[in-house]
Amino acid sequence: MGFYLWAYLSLRIPNAPTFKGPATPKGGYVPVYSANGTQFYLVSLVAYFILVFLNPDIPVWVYEDFGSIAAVLNLTALLLCAYLMMKGQNAPEEKKDIEDWEGYPVLYLFYRGIELHPRLADVDIKQWTNCRVGMMGWAILVINFCLANIRIHGLETTAAGSVVNAIVINIYLLKFFYW
Repeated sequence: MGFYLWAYLSLRIPNAPTFKGPATPKGGYVPVYSANGTQFYLVSLVAYFILVFLNPDIPVWVYEDFGSIAAVLNLTALLLCAYLMMKGQNAPEEKKDIEDWEGYPVLYLFYRGIELHPRLADVDIKQWTNCRVGMMGWAILVINFCLANIRIHGLETTAAGSVVNAIVINIYLLKFFYW
């Protein structure tokens, strides 16, 4: 839950640079996004490495408890989908831009969503979940599992693959946050 809050706060930084997305086809709504992704990525990695430096067992704890972490992620995702479905039907941000949800199966709408650009507490939900929680979670988890592998098995040849994997994935993710 702390990671969710960390990602949320990164989108609420006063005077952070912003950029405008494309206008929606029906209503012409132009979403405004926070454009501090690269800074969020770098500060998050530094914060994670500081935590690991202060307590080197954190990667192993995350590794050992990952089943519970995945369960919490799934549960919160399901709750968020339910909230967004109800919000889209009852109190959408832009009524003109509601997808035509008549005739679609409820399960389809549950996962797909109804609103094009839902917001919660003045934060774009898609930017928060996809770009901040999802992509940053991926970056930190791959590093975490690499460090857990090294901590559990030592610096043997089996660790080389996880180190290369963590580096390559994080180069890709740095590029994602930069763009």
